[in-house]
Amino acid sequence: MGEYHLIYDNDALSVPPSVQSITVAKSVAVIKKAAFKDCIHLTEVLIHNGVQVIGDDAFHGCTSLASISTPPSVKVVGEGAFGHCMQLRTIVLNDGLEDIGSQAFIGCIALQHITIPSTVEFLPIAVFENSGLRSIDLGNGLVEMEEEAFRGAAELRTVTIPASCRYVGEAAFKGLLKLRQVTFEGSNVSIDDYAFSGCTSLRTLTMMTTTNDNNDDDDDDEDDNHDRNDEPFIGESAFENCTMLRDVSLGNCCVEIRDQAFERCSSLEKLNIPPGVLHIGDEAFAFATSLREVTLWAGLQSMGECVFFNCTSLEGIDFPWTMDKIPFRTFSGCVNLCSVTLCEGLLSIDDLAFEGCRVTRSSIAMPSTVTHISSIAFGY
Repeated sequence: MGEYHLIYDNDALSVPPSVQSITVAKSVAVIKKAAFKDCIHLTEVLIHNGVQVIGDDAFHGCTSLASISTPPSVKVVGEGAFGHCMQLRTIVLNDGLEDIGSQAFIGCIALQHITIPSTVEFLPIAVFENSGLRSIDLGNGLVEMEEEAFRGAAELRTVTIPASCRYVGEAAFKGLLKLRQVTFEGSNVSIDDYAFSGCTSLRTLTMMTTTNDNNDDDDDDEDDNHDRNDEPFIGESAFENCTMLRDVSLGNCCVEIRDQAFERCSSLEKLNIPPGVLHIGDEAFAFATSLREVTLWAGLQSMGECVFFNCTSLEGIDFPWTMDKIPFRTFSGCVNLCSVTLCEGLLSIDDLAFEGCRVTRSSIAMPSTVTHISSIAFGY
């Protein structure tokens, strides 16, 4: 019936697919690319301390492998290394690991929890694609997670992103229908486009207030795909269609909330835009139909168009003195808006800014600094 146990060393040319257990020899520093790929009967692996690299696809398709522990000597887990290990329930990654390849755990449908060591700074594209993860511990050392890192991880319920993280990639958690809670332990982080779009069970978003610290990120690698010297932002459609999102705390470091960032968050009731936010993009909160209370702190300099379009529950708003314009259709369709306070420093009110609102031009005390009010600012 073939070999059941194998001592794997650097001279091994091939591994019979019937192998059931493997001991990696102490002389081995690198487990080669695809070394045990598609060994569908493999159930036990012993990796001695000394192995530094688990090569690309090394255990890919080992469908009977249920658990594995990597020693502290392992620095690299290659691309697809444990891909489609469909029975893999437990994997121990020790401190010392530095690099995890893309799709390393793709299709690990039995893997419900994993701890990423603090020595790992980067999670690559689709690293946990279509995995069974319900929770994950991300070490405080993680700096960046790439686009679609958790694509298709449909069972993921909660995620806490450490304060060390500076970037969450495009669509990293997009469309995860069971994700209920996201906590950022800091707020000095950029959340790229569509990162949490369509997470329809998401109820709580918390970004912790970050103390003033001089981060050592100014000398980050110049060849990174993303410029981490950019000011932190919430990207386009980052939380779009998170229809159960009720509780949002934005911390204090985000500088820009981009277009449609929270569009159609129809359960959102209260919103506090902290002083660090300088710009809010087009339609950022459009169709947030339960939004009743908005606080805009001094520091906000500009808005795009239609920011609060069709926020039908909004009743009142106070503008900070730092804003000089109310743009096109800012509050169009806010049918219950009846109280608006404007500050000295405001210069202009654009077309249809208050179309369909209960508030009228005569009910607003206009600052002396206003030099232009569109003739259709309050509707045709």
